[in-house]
Amino acid sequence: MMRAAACDRLGGPDVLSLHRLKTPELDAVEVLIQIDTGGVGIWDAEMRAGEIPLEGLTFPLVLGTDGSGRVAAMGHEHVYP
Repeated sequence: MMRAAACDRLGGPDVLSLHRLKTPELDAVEVLIQIDTGGVGIWDAEMRAGEIPLEGLTFPLVLGTDGSGRVAAMGHEHVYP
């Protein structure tokens, strides 16, 4: 299990809450990063508000693409340089 700030519907900052979610299963070449520090950009707020269309939108929705941390797991075909 993992903890994540996620929203259950589109809207303002009040739709965000802390969730306990199943850790995603990795594809063969994916890497799972345990985030220590996350960044928030204006695009995150725009996605949360529904201003940027998202394909395959499912809830709870975990936003964010910026962060740093450590490698927690790797898919079985991932080649680590």
